[in-house]
Amino acid sequence: MKGCCDPVIESGKGDYLSELKYTTQNIIRAVLDAQKSGDHTKNIKVPLSTTPLRLPPTREGTLSELRRLQRQFISINKMHALLDMSRVAELFVEYLNHNLNN
Repeated sequence: MKGCCDPVIESGKGDYLSELKYTTQNIIRAVLDAQKSGDHTKNIKVPLSTTPLRLPPTREGTLSELRRLQRQFISINKMHALLDMSRVAELFVEYLNHNLNN
């Protein structure tokens, strides 16, 4: 969905929080794009993760819901700056799967 999300945060050699926001924002954008394109498989492939986002067949993730979960995930993980950045995408997808399927 163009224009619906915050601008993509430029990734580089930024700090931990910037990388966390950048990665999670790109995953949210991929989920919204897949839903917009009519991906009804409910197994949405997201960047940097081998685990797909799995939504129940009768459900779509809304922007506000995904952003709320993003804020929660960042809040939980910003205190743990030692989190391996290469695992952020996997952990965020697992977090979304857990929260969107309950």
